[in-house]
Amino acid sequence: MPKNKRVIVPFRQFSLMRMKTSNRFFIAFLLLLISFPAVYGSSFGSFLGTSAELVSEDSDAALKLNGVFALQYSVDENLLFRGDFRVRTGNIFSGGFFQDTQSFFSVKELAVVYRFPAENSTQQASFFFRDVEGIGSDLFLSRHLGVNNFASPLLTPMADYSSVAIYNYSGFGASYVVKLPTANVFGLSMNYSGGDNTLISGDFRYAGIYDNLIIDSSLGLSLPYSNQDASGNDVLLLIEHMNLHFGVSALWGKSRHNSFFAQLGLRSFQLHPIDFSLLTSDDLYFFFEPRIVGQTLNFNASIFNIPKAAAKDLVFFSKSLGVNLLLSVSQFLFLGSTAEAGVGLSLSTDGFKGLADFMAYDLQLTPYVNYKLFGGSLSMVLKIHPLELFDLSKFGSFSIGYKLIM
Repeated sequence: MPKNKRVIVPFRQFSLMRMKTSNRFFIAFLLLLISFPAVYGSSFGSFLGTSAELVSEDSDAALKLNGVFALQYSVDENLLFRGDFRVRTGNIFSGGFFQDTQSFFSVKELAVVYRFPAENSTQQASFFFRDVEGIGSDLFLSRHLGVNNFASPLLTPMADYSSVAIYNYSGFGASYVVKLPTANVFGLSMNYSGGDNTLISGDFRYAGIYDNLIIDSSLGLSLPYSNQDASGNDVLLLIEHMNLHFGVSALWGKSRHNSFFAQLGLRSFQLHPIDFSLLTSDDLYFFFEPRIVGQTLNFNASIFNIPKAAAKDLVFFSKSLGVNLLLSVSQFLFLGSTAEAGVGLSLSTDGFKGLADFMAYDLQLTPYVNYKLFGGSLSMVLKIHPLELFDLSKFGSFSIGYKLIM
């Protein structure tokens, strides 16, 4: 492998399968997913999330849809299957609502999990495909320790059920998790990823709950390898270096009181031989958020640097590096149901190179409302970009989404 070729851990989203299809397929797909719990009963536990975004493209209105469906089926108390499926469409208005529209389908996670009790612990073995319980995401804490309201609301896409990950355990892999009665969880995982960056990774994970601290952490190594040397000759296995990656998420304080949420991670660093020149802003992950909870108003202030691909799917900002202020009203009754309202203000750019370029900044004002409806949550968000006042295609957009846990 050439020395000057950069190899990084490919903790990226997997490419989507593209298909030309009708929007009726999209609607039928969602209706089919909703029907699973009704048909199969309590053995199924699932999540459904949908969102629609109205924007302006080339001075014309554009409507784009997204769908997320996560399914967990328990064969018995020990064996279960998990799946996570995604659908999104191009502009619905381009060909008419019931005409052919470009759509994309992807599988984010497939997993087989076997749980078995042991003396003074609960143990679990998993075999997975694609992305699973990435560090930084709140999935691991929710599934193994029952922790909710952990991650920042800024880090969860509108139609999704889990927050952004510092990095994922991707490809084909296996994991083993041990939970102790003291609310401590230890895990080991190995995974293989092919494609542009072929590698084998191994990770150690620890999560725990203490009086005023919740923590989730991971440390691992990846070994990029090739079957050809620098001259193009076939070899059995060629490993030229190893990469280090780590991540930690922590919440100091109680989730319903004043607290401090922090995430720090390194997505990829060439450890041997050491090469600092390969580090970029995408490799370093951080998110720091003090949270002030009042009787009526709540206030969060955040500073962040997250992957560019992940930032594009978020609600309160769309670029990877920046700051955000979020003011929200505590839950109140509206038309007989619980609601929440607030407004966010962010200033962000893509990477450290944009710090000196004023035109690279995005200022976003984001008023929103969340409303409990039919057992789920209905969200409405207005995104306003004041610096794009004279470009209507970028000035504003409106999104509406619905999430339901079944």
